[in-house]
Parts: sequence; C-alpha cells; structure tokens
Amino acid sequence: MNCIRLPLEGPSNTRDLGGYITNDNMITRFKTFIRSSRLTDLTTKDNEFLKKYGVTDIIDLRGVTKIQATFVSDDNIDKDYFKFYYLPISTKEMEDYAKEYETSPDFDF
Repeated sequence: MNCIRLPLEGPSNTRDLGGYITNDNMITRFKTFIRSSRLTDLTTKDNEFLKKYGVTDIIDLRGVTKIQATFVSDDNIDKDYFKFYYLPISTKEMEDYAKEYETSPDFDF
C-alpha cells in the first residue's frame, strides 16, 4: 500500500491514513484520518485544501513536553472552522486531562 501524501505547502509528511489493513483484515477508510507534522506551518491555501478535503477536527496527540519543546504560534490555523482537541497520548497526561475536563459541559466523549 502506497501512502497518499496530501499536497500541502507548509506541513511536511501530511498523508491520508486510508487504505491500511487492520488487525481484523478490514481496510481503513480514506478521508477519515490524516496525519501531519506541525500545523504551525499551514498556509491559507493549506487551510482551504483541508476544508475541501473534508477535515473538520484537529486532534493534537502530542504530550505537554513535546508541545512545550516545539510550540510555535498556531495563529495560521482557521480556528473559526476547525474544532481543536488536545488528547495527549501519554497516560499520565490523559488522566490529568480527563480529571480536568470530565465535568465540563463541553466534554463530549
């Protein structure tokens, strides 16, 4: 399976995660999940491409340490259009996140 790289100007290594075989021999759907490097490099053209591609939500899986080490302003992400979720992969950070937001009216997991 060749990966499908998306033609973004800013972030590198942006690709659709569709077409991969799962453990139960199913195939992941295209235009469902994409992965990318830092979105701080998005251009206006990239924002428009992602909207047309069907992206509506952005999920940041980096831990706090990684974000603090690499953070650059994300002002170029169209926050009026994209919903943004911070869901760190680190177990400790996930537990802290859940404790902080589980009583929030916006917590919809």
